[in-house]
Amino acid sequence: MRMTCLPLPDFVIRKLDSLCRSYIWSGKATISKKSPVAWKRVCCPVKQGGLNVINLSVWNQVALLKCLWNIGMELDNLWVKWIHTYYLKGRDFLAENQGNNCTWILKHILSSKADIGRIDNCGNSMRNQRQFSMMKIYNILIEDNVRVEWYHMMTHNFTRLRAKVILWLICQNRLFTKTKMAKMGMLQNTLCGLCKEDNEDLDHLLFKCKSTFVIWQGIFKWMDMKLESNLDMAWIKRKSKGKGWPNILLKAAATEVFYGIWMYRNSMIFGSKGSYRDTHSVIRSIIDSLVYRGWMKPKYRNHLVNILM
Repeated sequence: MRMTCLPLPDFVIRKLDSLCRSYIWSGKATISKKSPVAWKRVCCPVKQGGLNVINLSVWNQVALLKCLWNIGMELDNLWVKWIHTYYLKGRDFLAENQGNNCTWILKHILSSKADIGRIDNCGNSMRNQRQFSMMKIYNILIEDNVRVEWYHMMTHNFTRLRAKVILWLICQNRLFTKTKMAKMGMLQNTLCGLCKEDNEDLDHLLFKCKSTFVIWQGIFKWMDMKLESNLDMAWIKRKSKGKGWPNILLKAAATEVFYGIWMYRNSMIFGSKGSYRDTHSVIRSIIDSLVYRGWMKPKYRNHLVNILM
């Protein structure tokens, strides 16, 4: 048996989760409390509003169920024969009360039978096929069957991962704009860092700001699409549904625009210009990223050629 048979103590899982959480949000292994989204949400599937990061606690449950499956089905396995000979001694492993003679590993494996009711339908299918799928069981245990209405924005999206994370934070309303930080008592000045004319909330920063509008104009002109006067997040979510090229391009372009706006805003506030020193450079950076990332997908190349010509 491999290391998957080891039941991880709760404090070990919490430590590992803390390290993973800190690395995702700060890029460092040093444990930090900076976390704009709950870790449980991050570990949800994409269609449920998460980033599909493995939930270690649930995965450990699945690993123990795999061991329980082996005890019941893999009777020709040497380890299983040893369990049946020295511990179960001919008794039903599902009805087996955990006695004092069981090791702590075996106690945890046998106690995982409490989860069998949650996977009953899938378990019957796998029993007929005599094959245990850890991923299928994991998806069943992690599912809550509540889909977010914007999950299609994250799928079939060929943009950079960092851009998709910003999109994900926007859809969660977890981007730290000035108005959000003011509500948290972190600052007092809430004026937009770009136009200096209105409060910097999410809607203003992404769609209503004058600098933002210039960026949208440049990208829509490049895509040869009409820029709607009522452009907002709801319009983008609605128009990006579908698997056609216009839907995919709009979704990718919006994702890169959101990322470009956020980086441009940060460069204006903190002074690190780089590729985001003005609206023209932001537009150029967005187009370059769309062409480069799209060209890596052979099925999109002809569409990109038509745009570039």
